[in-house]
Amino acid sequence: MLYPRKKFRKIYIEISNVCNLKCSFCPQTDLQRQSDFMTVDFFHSLVKQVSPKVYLLCLHVMGEPLNHPQLNEMIDVCEKENQAVSIVSNGVQLSDVNIKALLNPTVHQVNFSLQSFGDNFPQASNKNYLKRVFHFVQLATELRPDMHINLRLWNAGHDQKTIAQNREILAEIASFLKLDLDELAKLSLKGHRITGNIFLNLAERFEWPEVDGPIVAERGFCPALKHQFAILVDGTVIPCCFDREGVIKLGSCKEMSLDEVLSGPRSQAMREGFMQNKLVEDLCKRCTYRLRFNS
Repeated sequence: MLYPRKKFRKIYIEISNVCNLKCSFCPQTDLQRQSDFMTVDFFHSLVKQVSPKVYLLCLHVMGEPLNHPQLNEMIDVCEKENQAVSIVSNGVQLSDVNIKALLNPTVHQVNFSLQSFGDNFPQASNKNYLKRVFHFVQLATELRPDMHINLRLWNAGHDQKTIAQNREILAEIASFLKLDLDELAKLSLKGHRITGNIFLNLAERFEWPEVDGPIVAERGFCPALKHQFAILVDGTVIPCCFDREGVIKLGSCKEMSLDEVLSGPRSQAMREGFMQNKLVEDLCKRCTYRLRFNS
């Protein structure tokens, strides 16, 4: 499937901020924002606005996309609007219905956060969980060989428990794909194509920015509003997917058009600030993930 050149690389639409798990590395929003599921009609109105602007539409900020009871209808909307989709999932709810939805031709990429299961069920075996994920990978390889599948371990650390758990997961991946475990274990912290369109993504655990956290920097760059932005489940537009509570509210798609929001004074001030290597918003000054863009 070919797509014309678009202004943004990624746009995030949070179809729900409800998750079936409570991971230690993923801050909860239920005490700050009202838990909700986006309606298909509102989602369709957003897709119509973003599809001329973006290559890849990601169906999350917080929450678990597979938790949405109308995920299949939302993916059908994206197919109708010729919009490529990316899904990030913990993979626990890989039901037959969800698998069918994810195999839709408009789904370009599926990412599984494999550290999620052990983080929530430390005493349970992960074999059945990984078996479900691998079953999807096998189906996608056969039916959708063009789909990119990322197997993520974004919890790299130096404690022995994490090292042992990740080694166990890598062993299962190696066995499933008939790869050399020792070679997988040597891979550096980045994305690696391990076979076909299957990738292994390794990264260190990162800290989510807090508006009342310590200032990290006053100056710097970020691709927010240049390559990406996000829309929360209530229609609030934010500059990036790390603003999980909508601290930097640029506007609401329930009150104005997306173009009006993106051309508004707060959006313009942020873009101009980044162009001048200046961090305008307090949350940006406290974001350690942004340091990865300094180079």
